Amino acid sequence: MAYKSKIDQIIKKYNLDTDVEKKRAYQDCIKYADDHYSSTYDINPFLREAADCLGQQYIIKNSIYGMVKSNGSELATLTYSESNGPTLTVNKSGLRFLSKLFLALSKCKMNGEHVHLWNNKLPMTGKTFPLIIYCEKDDWFSAQHDEMKPKKDKGKKDITKRNIKPKSIVGIVFTKPSPPTLSLTPMRFYKVVTCTKYTGQKVWRYMIRKSVDRMMVFTLIDDAKEKLDIALDLDDQDVLLLI
Repeated sequence: MAYKSKIDQIIKKYNLDTDVEKKRAYQDCIKYADDHYSSTYDINPFLREAADCLGQQYIIKNSIYGMVKSNGSELATLTYSESNGPTLTVNKSGLRFLSKLFLALSKCKMNGEHVHLWNNKLPMTGKTFPLIIYCEKDDWFSAQHDEMKPKKDKGKKDITKRNIKPKSIVGIVFTKPSPPTLSLTPMRFYKVVTCTKYTGQKVWRYMIRKSVDRMMVFTLIDDAKEKLDIALDLDDQDVLLLI
């Protein structure tokens, strides 16, 4: 634990027997990180270690984005079509900016470090999707391939049908790791904001069979405090549906 001594120094004045005090201690850690680690490779590893120490939800800072200076001329637009999938169109200064951003991200200290390119901040412009770029170790990709490929369709008789009304679901717990493009933590409770029938919306999907008859689109608040739309099968045993 690279930052343990500093974290211990910050939180020593708190009585960590209560959740309120733990939250206040983590808020002090966030303030320390903002004051001492802003736009450095240390801020997110520090905040993650402090969150683990205090049992708090991990706060993510878009620090690496701040390391690369913009001159205001960089332009990029991310679009999507059914025929071509995602398409990223960038001008020359935007390409230079992105190359520097990739280089900066390659020097990160933490697996899962990432950069948010918001649709209302340079270089993203026009009718664009936002973009998140993650850095992971090589072995993540083989695990990702195994996790995300559709599970074998065993047929309806082999998949236990849950007796549950979608509108009664108030929370979701994912029992297995999600890809890092999703800010979700295994065995953490996520409150359901809305729940609607899946009809082919362009959202993240977890497929357990070919049929989508039992799939619903859930809107959650993820670890980055952002709304996430995700399509889940009501009978997926890797997902706990709380009513």
